[in-house]
Order: sequence, then C-alpha cells, then structure tokens
Amino acid sequence: MKKRLPLLLFLIVSSTLFINAQQNNIWYLGRQAGLDFNLTGSQTVPVALQNSAMITDEGCSTISDATGSLLFYTNGVTVYNKAHSIMVNGDALAGHPSACQSGLIVQQPGSDNLFYIFTTDGIEGNFTKGYNYSIVDMNMQGGNGEVIVKNQLLWQSCTERVTAVRHSNGVDVWLITNDNNSNIFRSWLITCSGLQPTAVVSTAGIILNYSVLTNTGYMKVSPDGKQLCQTHFPLEEVIGGVSNFIQLFDFDNTTGQISNGKSVTTPNSLYIGCEYSPDSRFLYITRPGARKIDQIEAKLTTVAAIEASVVSIPTVGNPFGIQLGPDEKIYVFKQSLTVGVINSPNVKAPNVSFNETQISTAPHTAYLSSPSFINDVAYDASNTFNYSLVGTCNGEVQFNSFTSMPGTITWDWDFGDGTTSALQNPVHTFVPDDKLYNVTL
Repeated sequence: MKKRLPLLLFLIVSSTLFINAQQNNIWYLGRQAGLDFNLTGSQTVPVALQNSAMITDEGCSTISDATGSLLFYTNGVTVYNKAHSIMVNGDALAGHPSACQSGLIVQQPGSDNLFYIFTTDGIEGNFTKGYNYSIVDMNMQGGNGEVIVKNQLLWQSCTERVTAVRHSNGVDVWLITNDNNSNIFRSWLITCSGLQPTAVVSTAGIILNYSVLTNTGYMKVSPDGKQLCQTHFPLEEVIGGVSNFIQLFDFDNTTGQISNGKSVTTPNSLYIGCEYSPDSRFLYITRPGARKIDQIEAKLTTVAAIEASVVSIPTVGNPFGIQLGPDEKIYVFKQSLTVGVINSPNVKAPNVSFNETQISTAPHTAYLSSPSFINDVAYDASNTFNYSLVGTCNGEVQFNSFTSMPGTITWDWDFGDGTTSALQNPVHTFVPDDKLYNVTL
C-alpha cells in the first residue's frame, strides 16, 4: 500500500528539523509534576513522573533529544539539567514563574548542541525585564549543559505571551512576541546562523490597553502554521466596558506577517488557555471561571460563523493551561492532582472523548501550568515521516518513516531532485542551493 505525503524542503541547507515529536516527549510543569510520552508495551497514556526539581505557577518548557531522552527544562528563571540539578549558570534567568509563557526552548537550526531559552516577565514583575534570551550549550559539562549566554535583551516591551512555530521551509523557526498595551507583534527568525537581529513587525487586531491584565494570557499558532490565537485574562468578566474575548489572526509562516485580526467572544467568556487540534480545524479555549472548555471552528471566515460554532465542554475543576501532546491528544491542566485529556480533538464537540481525571500526577500538581513548545506542522499519524539534517548545514538529510497501516509495506521515496529510494529510512544529500524540493513518500 502506498500513500503520497507532500513535504516541502526549502534547503538553504542550513538547519536541523525533527518534525517527529520526540523532542517534546518529556514534560515537566507545575509543582514538581511531569509526564513521559515515551510509551512502551501496552501503554496508551503518558506516565506521570515524580523526579522533577522544578516548582512553577505557570510558564515552563522542556526539551528532549531526538530519541525522547530528557536534556533540560526551565520555568524561565531556573534551568534544570537531565540530572535534575541546576544547570551551570542556569539560575536567575529573566523570566517570571507566574507568567503564562515564562520560558520557551528552541533548538538552533543546524546545531546539535545549541538551544535558545526565550523568557518573558510577568505582571507581578511589572513587565520591566522585557523579552530576553539565553543560550544553552549541551556539549558543556560532560553533556549536562551550561548556560553560555544569559539574559540578553531581545525587546523591552513585553507581555506574558510568547510562542514559536516552524517556518514554511520546514527548517527555520519564527519566534513571535507581543508588545505591551499594544496590537504590535514581532516575528523573529531563527536560522542556522542563529537569532536574526531584526524582527518582522505587524500591526493587527485590537489595542489591548484597557487593563494591565490584558497583557497576560497565551499565544499559540495552529499546527499548519496559518493562524495565531491570542488570549488575555482579566480577573473580571468585563473591564472598562469591554468583554473578555480571544483574537484570531492570519499568520504567514513564510514572511512572518500577522494580519486580519478577528475578535471572538461568547457570553461570560473568561478565556485563558488555548490550543489547536492537530488538524488545525478546531481551537480549544479554557474558561476557568465558568468551568468549561470551549471548542470553536477557528478557520471559518466570519466572526459570526466562528461564534456560532462554539460548543462548551463542562469541567468539574477550573481548567487553565492546555497543550497538544506528541500523541495528538490535548492535555488540560488545573489545580488538582489529575490531568484531563481530550482524546479525540479532531472531532466536533461534544464527541471529543474528554476525561477530566485520566492521569494522576499525585502527589504533585500541574497547578496553573502549561508547557511551551514549538508548534510544528501537523502530520497524518497513519503514515508519515520526519527528517533532520545530519551534522551541520551540508545538505545531508536523514529521513525516517512511520506507519500504522497493516500488511506488507513498500517504500517509494521521491526526493524531488530526480533521485528515489526504496529504503524505509534513507539518507539523501541535496545540493546546497536555494531550490524548493518537494519530497514525497
């Protein structure tokens, strides 16, 4: 059985990409809670971890290697290595543990050992520290890593929101920040040569300046890289005569431009966490005050149609953080000893198989936390492949294919440059140039 899956490789041959989600297979979050998605045998849900050294109220990020083995994790203030000790020079980063997206780890394209940690200040810190970055070198300290660059100011004006998504070339990364009390967004490109110093600036949507609380909340990009969601979290249903709402934007993952803002609200909507379904059709937004999770069809063309599509999923606890897992299920966090799971997020609600207490993290809690990762392109779980550059930026690419299809499988690769392969996991060398290669399996 053969199925063709288009994947675009824009090889300025300059970076490393692991479209497989194994780099996101370990999560540490909240009050020493953790989840392990490296499933074995008959396991069907992630295993709760009990070895975390981190305590955080909200923002955090974890990174693993290409096999799913832990490298390090952070709450935006302290960096913990794989031995769960504070990494050398890994203290006093410029994030804030109560910022919704306090820390975000991004591997530098083209490097096996360099990782950026992007941090943002929180409302409790009056946003004075701004957006900063630090760099971890995993070749240091015998493979335990060391923070070699620390608290470099990226941009002074900040909110609690920061996110990242893969460039349309499948290689580079866009980091997206949001100015304080503003509708200005900045998209920063990270390439094989590192973080580029000049951002792509966009002005879109409503100026959120009617309360300092509008600078809290989350940003997420849909897995297909085409839409950005922004939430904010006033502590009251209405502040300054403006009801709480989310904003949806078109995102161009080729240029980094953000445009076409839409404000979406429903009655008594106290929105905070947000996450897209793997197929990018649905958006899930948590409503901790109402004890609900709203599902909306985010890609509909009009605000009226989007608002009419809302279906609420009731919860017992107050849902807060929400995150898509490497198993294509969505995980819901709250101030309890359990984690909720939306098992079928690509399905129209209410038939999403939501289990609010599916995983126990006792004696630890995720609290208000939700881990931050790069939102990578979506893939078909039944038959898919990933790729990564071998070594540095020399054009040699390792392809790995996966399938859940039954029966005898034959492999038919077309690398888009006149060459093919019948291997399951071939290695192919592309000529370093600026051509666009359409690779199919």
